[in-house]
Amino acid sequence: MSLLRHTTTFLFITLLFLSSSCSPENPMSNNSDKNFTGINDYINSLVYNPDGMLNVQSLDGQGSARKAVTADTTEQNESTSKVTCVKTKYSLQQNFEDIAILRPLAGIVWPGALVKGNESLIDGLPQPVSLPRAPLTVRVDLPGIGAAGVRTIENPTNSSVQAAIDSSLEWWNANAYQEGYVNASSSSYRLSTSYSSQQLALDVGLNVAWATSDVSAQFSHTSTETKSVMMAVYKQAFYSIDMDTPEQPAAVFNPSVSLDDVQSTLDNSAPPAYISSVVYGRIIMFRMETAMKVTSTELEASFRYAAGYSVDGSLEARYKSILQQSTIEVITLGGNAEVASQATSARNAGDLESIIQGENAVYSRNNPGVPISYTVLYLKDHSLAKLGYSTEYTATVCSSVKTADIIDLKIKNFKALKDCDGIEGDGEFEIWVEISAGNKKYHKSNISAGNGDTIALNWEYSFKANLTDGNYFTVKFICKEWDKDILGKTFGDSRMNKKSGSIRHDYRNAGWSNLEKGTRTIVLNSGNNKCSTQMTYTVAVR
Repeated sequence: MSLLRHTTTFLFITLLFLSSSCSPENPMSNNSDKNFTGINDYINSLVYNPDGMLNVQSLDGQGSARKAVTADTTEQNESTSKVTCVKTKYSLQQNFEDIAILRPLAGIVWPGALVKGNESLIDGLPQPVSLPRAPLTVRVDLPGIGAAGVRTIENPTNSSVQAAIDSSLEWWNANAYQEGYVNASSSSYRLSTSYSSQQLALDVGLNVAWATSDVSAQFSHTSTETKSVMMAVYKQAFYSIDMDTPEQPAAVFNPSVSLDDVQSTLDNSAPPAYISSVVYGRIIMFRMETAMKVTSTELEASFRYAAGYSVDGSLEARYKSILQQSTIEVITLGGNAEVASQATSARNAGDLESIIQGENAVYSRNNPGVPISYTVLYLKDHSLAKLGYSTEYTATVCSSVKTADIIDLKIKNFKALKDCDGIEGDGEFEIWVEISAGNKKYHKSNISAGNGDTIALNWEYSFKANLTDGNYFTVKFICKEWDKDILGKTFGDSRMNKKSGSIRHDYRNAGWSNLEKGTRTIVLNSGNNKCSTQMTYTVAVR
């Protein structure tokens, strides 16, 4: 009986132990699965409006839109021109799908980092989510890297992910590079004339809201009525680091993360998002300024000419002139968005090409690039976090139409071709020069000159002449030679008794007639071998 009782007790304990050990889930495993399911359900239940939160603009699929709001035209007559200025107020809207790194973001932005998908993204300073992470897989996009570019990080943090990336890059440097793979940058550029700092930044694909004061200061140079400013921005991408897309929202969290942890960190106003991709390379900005009166098209075309792009050859001289009267500053965004700037010069085609396409435009061990942009996706549905911006600015564009020329006349000299007195000695001349514009008159008497003698005059006169067809001015030369009779009484030689000749300069077909390289001569009594004179003058138009 006692033996039976002990046997029964042993069997009961054994069955109880087996029942316990064969249970489908232990308490810890059950709790972890509940967390995973609960976190998934919670994140999928979040209700938020990314477009509203991130100020996404309605652009009908376009990247940007510019509309003229108001326009005011003024005209001003200056001395030799009419200046027409159109002052236009514009509204500019733009959406960004990737965010340029224009401020230090180390420790916040790295491939696979979790961030809050809220308004902080608009300022270019995302708020990190610091919950423990599940293993993360990233891929380095370099030619020939293969499986060596895929890295799984068991405990992903900024430092551990960066170490994995460095390992892949070093493999490429030691292997693929040696086998002939070269990874030149994938370069894109945008340029714009500057009217306001925010307008300029948006037009070149950046945003001053993302920038530190050092960077944003580069956009503070704007065009005025006395100077024109433009900027060109090159984004040169060496490679990207991409995160594998998580199959479920909860898959990014370590099993130790509870639903309460997630709920206390993330909600409808701060939904979870992740850095899906980071691009590494460099950003180069060129700022060009000139005091010349140029259009925005001319200014931008002049830069393209200096950068080595094909331009209209017939305008080459104009572009060179603009470059010669311009200053160019090169601003490079280096490691951790530090700013390095220096002045450079460009006078001819392609002078800036070495900066844009030199050895620093190719990835290498010594030129690894820095993070220049990143892309954010929402964890709930992997939708792209677009960022929208809008601004208003005023652009004043002035054009000048020349309405008059300044004519510079110089009455250079008088010459006695034949002195009218023959063997009796030098002739005694008196001359007049009359210019119709302004009724200007010059006179000189008591000029003694023999055959071939030239007398310098150097009378200078400048006047304004309107550029209207039918307008003209004349230069008239009058000469008198004096003789004496036997009683010593003076009288005018009949052959040169206020003899006159003139040249008329007409404005027609956008130019002045009878200039003939600027030097003209009026000859009196041409062909007379005894009494002939001339006057020479020059004409310069400005």
